[in-house]
This record gives sequence, structure tokens and C-alpha cells, in this order.
Amino acid sequence: MTEGATPQLVQLRGIVLRSDGQPYAGASVYLAGAPRQLVVTDAKGAFALPVPAGTALSLRVEYFDEGSSHVELPAPSREPLRIILGCC
Repeated sequence: MTEGATPQLVQLRGIVLRSDGQPYAGASVYLAGAPRQLVVTDAKGAFALPVPAGTALSLRVEYFDEGSSHVELPAPSREPLRIILGCC
């Protein structure tokens, strides 16, 4: 990448679920260290977050006082993530 070039972004997609398998609507999803770039899950618990292509990611998922999850990814995948809130 040349100096000053903007990294290519891809859409990281996934779904946030409760431990009983039900979707978590309204959960916040963001890259750790970048909470201003967050997205909120829809009524089905789904999200799409623009992230840099081909780089390792540290993802945070939170829902008020009900729980949070931290997910480490070696690089964004085309396969949607399934995140159980409060797990792992």
C-alpha cells in the first residue's frame, strides 16, 4: 500500500445471538479501539461492519448491561459470523 492510501474495506457480516439462540436486536458491534465506528444489530440480530481487508481484527460486541463478547479474527471472512453474546 502506498503512503496515504486508504485501505480497501470489506463488509464483515454476522449475527449476534442470545445463549438460547434468539437474535439480539440492538447490540453494538465495533472494532476494539474504534468504538466510534460501531454498527447496531437489526431486529434479526444481523450486522454488517466495514473493516480493512486482509488484516487481523479484534471485534467487540456489547448489549447494555446484559453482556459482551470479544472476538479475534485473523482476517475478515466471507462467511457470516455467529456470535453468542457473553460467550468466549
